[in-house]
Amino acid sequence: MSGIPDFNLQCHAAAQHLVELSLSEDLQDIGDLTSFSTIPEQLTATVQLVARQSGVLSGLAILPLVFERLPGGVQSVLYLQDGAAVHAGTVIADISGPVRSLLIGERTVLNFVSHLSGISSRTAEFVRRVEGTSAVILDTRKTLPGYRALQKYAVRCGGGVNHRMGLYDGVLIKDNHLAARGERSCAAAVAGARQWTTERGLPSAVEIEV
Repeated sequence: MSGIPDFNLQCHAAAQHLVELSLSEDLQDIGDLTSFSTIPEQLTATVQLVARQSGVLSGLAILPLVFERLPGGVQSVLYLQDGAAVHAGTVIADISGPVRSLLIGERTVLNFVSHLSGISSRTAEFVRRVEGTSAVILDTRKTLPGYRALQKYAVRCGGGVNHRMGLYDGVLIKDNHLAARGERSCAAAVAGARQWTTERGLPSAVEIEV
């Protein structure tokens, strides 16, 4: 794919919220009992984020958002960017700081990066399969609550194209809409949808799922 996908303000806001939620679930008001009880407070280290299998990266922008919320001034150096293809053993980043903070943030970072990279990697597989044709790989709105902006970002990282973000920004008539109308006439449903959206100054493009 060409260019680096835009980790826009919507993605950043979603990531901030989800990182705070993730760390809160893990730490509550107490903290990491295991790291606090076994790791000296002043111990520091540098660790590497390494790919365990081939794929396409997504979610690296979330890494610093996790560690900036932990004590000790954790520093990270990214060697690759979202949308980059990797192979097993590829070093993605070096992360340095207090070992306690590294251990606390480790799972949160891996959860985000592995989940989003899984989406981008799978998307890239489909994109490769239609290479040389006029087909375009689109996503859906079948996303997890709070994750929509990030999961759709991951699709872009894999070379896919975002479809509508929600019910609010496009008309997509499905069989259940037609069944609820008590008819199977696509033409009547399309005409009605176009009239309704046009009268309200909304996008008038209408899609039918077949």
